[in-house]
Amino acid sequence: MEAAEGSGSGQANGPAGELVLGPDGLGGLELGMTHEKALKTGLLTGEGEVGAGPGCNTDYKPKAAGTADAPVFFSDLGLVSITAYPGAATPEGIELGSTVAALKKAYPDWEVVTGPGAEGRGWAKVPGNSAAVFNVTVEDGRVEHMNLQLRTQNCYE
Repeated sequence: MEAAEGSGSGQANGPAGELVLGPDGLGGLELGMTHEKALKTGLLTGEGEVGAGPGCNTDYKPKAAGTADAPVFFSDLGLVSITAYPGAATPEGIELGSTVAALKKAYPDWEVVTGPGAEGRGWAKVPGNSAAVFNVTVEDGRVEHMNLQLRTQNCYE
């Protein structure tokens, strides 16, 4: 995959023109940016209160996610997590449906913290962003769920 010129903030495009999830965000959406700034990118859809209230806001998702359940998470820390959706892949090519073997090849440090064997949820370091991790759930030997999230966030876990 080739990064867009001047990229480094998740603005790379994949082979089909899909936005890449990582290392800093998804397209113009960057981890840590305010809710207001994220909405101004024009990349989100949803309705709900803007700004940091108590807890987390999950009322928005990337327009590119279509009908997929792929919320982004905002807290008083800004944008803290972006959920993968069909067609979105990491810079290393991992996407929903990737095999656990491909996941471990791309992210050798990924290990399960819940579930038996290679099934369950675990974290992997994000190459190029020490402040973030990939939160990946594997079921039946394939990536079922994935988030790019700040290592320190206050929405879940």
